[in-house]
Amino acid sequence: YEESPIALFGAPLTPEKVEELVERVMSDPSAKAVVLLINSPGGSAAASEEIYTMLKRLAKDRPVVSYIAEYGASGGYYIALAGDEIIASPASLTGSVGAVSVVVNIAELAERLGIEAKTFKSGRLKDVGSMWREMTPEEAELIQGLVDRVAKVFEERVREERASKVKDWEDVLTARPYTGDEALKVGLVDDVGGLEDAVARARELAGLPPDAPYERIEPRAP
Repeated sequence: YEESPIALFGAPLTPEKVEELVERVMSDPSAKAVVLLINSPGGSAAASEEIYTMLKRLAKDRPVVSYIAEYGASGGYYIALAGDEIIASPASLTGSVGAVSVVVNIAELAERLGIEAKTFKSGRLKDVGSMWREMTPEEAELIQGLVDRVAKVFEERVREERASKVKDWEDVLTARPYTGDEALKVGLVDDVGGLEDAVARARELAGLPPDAPYERIEPRAP
């Protein structure tokens, strides 16, 4: 990084890969700022929270700008919250502040095909969400409660990071996705533009000259 004071994360992210990248950047005093390149429609809530926490630690050490390229929705937006600022491509899809769980029921199809499944369980809720039978009202209430609690943690993160910027919480908490332009209007992102705009903003936040170079970094091969 002798000539690359801005580190650009551009690899598929898992908690393990992010930890390795964060450690590399934090141990390198010549990496003055970070642009987090995001292109993700989401994923595991637990992984998103873990990655967010790691990136917040990095953001306390040096400027971090989150850039949403094509998708930064759900878990993708969750980790973008760790940046000091969020910049999105105008046509990107972002937001989707919420959680979802899909339960498939193939009981009728299995019966038509002559497929029978027997379940042996230690408690009445052990097979909650089983695809082999109709869901009970108790199970539906349980799963909805779990989804609501996960979504609440996500909402709290958004409120922590965007409390003074979001203009319409009722709309945001419908969990709808927004284009980058729409996200700017509602306050979920700070600006719209391209990757070079995100790099330029990282330079400004770090007090670097306008022509300071950057380097794209990837996780090391196993």
